[in-house]
Amino acid sequence: MDINEPIHEDVHESIEEHYKKDKNAMGTGPFPEVMKKYIDPEDKQVSRWKVW
Repeated sequence: MDINEPIHEDVHESIEEHYKKDKNAMGTGPFPEVMKKYIDPEDKQVSRWKVW
């Protein structure tokens, strides 16, 4: 994955939805800890656009 290119807005929405449900992309476990740093815990939205 090239982190220099921003990801599509729909992907942000998908990530946020999985975060709110506390499910990984496959729905087989909790939301990955490594991804939580990109989510704002208060409004549950992807908060670090520049990282992507």
